[in-house]
Amino acid sequence: MDVSWTLSDLVEQAATAIASLPAPTNGQIRAVPDERTIRYYGTIGLLDRPSAMRGRTALYDRKHLAQVVAIKRLQTAGRSLAEIQALIVERRPQRLDLGEAATGGLQPLDRDDLREVFTIVER
Repeated sequence: MDVSWTLSDLVEQAATAIASLPAPTNGQIRAVPDERTIRYYGTIGLLDRPSAMRGRTALYDRKHLAQVVAIKRLQTAGRSLAEIQALIVERRPQRLDLGEAATGGLQPLDRDDLREVFTIVER
């Protein structure tokens, strides 16, 4: 059965997934994104469109969770949102599927600069 979360559920899932990660040393970024931040990620193209709609409520899945966690890990590693956008745009033609991240851990990518930050363990 496929998992689908509302935006507030996605925030809770992200908080749980991010809790075990090292805390950001840069005080300018939040360790756990809120609903507004996740909406912003979608607006600037860092997060895929919702997987489905239930009336006017957007529904998100494991791919979105993996994307949010990956964004936060890249920020913790010192990447700006602009740099993350460039990495995502560069990888999209190769069908980077971050949805694999929450289904047992992301397989390491072939890019060394992404390998460390895309390791996620499903709880």
